[in-house]
Amino acid sequence: MMVHQPISALRYEPLKDAYLDLGHNVIYVNWTKYGNLSYGMSSANVKPVGEIISIFLSKSGIPADKIHLVGHSLGSHLAAFIGKSYQSKFGEKIGRITALDPAGPLWSHKDMTKQEKLCELDAHFVDVIHTDIQVYGYTHPCGHIDFYPNGGTNQPGCTDPNNIESSNHYCAPKFFIESIYSQVPATEIDFQEDAGYNIIITHKEKPAHITFGEHVDSKSTGIYYFETHSSRPFLKTVNLKINDDQDS
Repeated sequence: MMVHQPISALRYEPLKDAYLDLGHNVIYVNWTKYGNLSYGMSSANVKPVGEIISIFLSKSGIPADKIHLVGHSLGSHLAAFIGKSYQSKFGEKIGRITALDPAGPLWSHKDMTKQEKLCELDAHFVDVIHTDIQVYGYTHPCGHIDFYPNGGTNQPGCTDPNNIESSNHYCAPKFFIESIYSQVPATEIDFQEDAGYNIIITHKEKPAHITFGEHVDSKSTGIYYFETHSSRPFLKTVNLKINDDQDS
């Protein structure tokens, strides 16, 4: 199920098409009526809309552990509240939430509890991609596994400050779409915040290495880093054949 930022919905068509190529069923949620308002009002609507969608999913007959929610920006928090509501109403966790640069403004207050925003409790597996931690995105790790491509900011080829859709914030969907067709290596890092609230990312002496994106191992945990190109294809990858288990 895709629950993205309401603006520029056509930007996510390649993600839908990639999943259809894999033989998956795709449910595309249009919540524009409630999500394309002022940012504050849209944020306030995330919880009630999530509750409605959770009821729909429970009636769909889809086993909870087979549900994969993919959300971008506010859609990431919407996915979280779908997961929270599903658990509270029906006593089961959904299978996976993939959060593509979850929205940061209004969601980053240190006094907010995990029940009020995206967290690792919202599904059996929550993977998060942070591409704009300094402006529109959520800064801190909040999933079972968190990826910080290029350190979580200043994405090569995605840094037009005058156009949000060409900004770092919109790189996360681009990276994830490419990962569906490829294996992308990522390296474990340490993530810290100093007294001045500056983010410090350092490489481990003996880091773990995993695959980023769609094909990530759902048993993995931690914080990971990888670098990208400045133009398509952005990811430095090992290509995969769709509907084929062997690398090309």
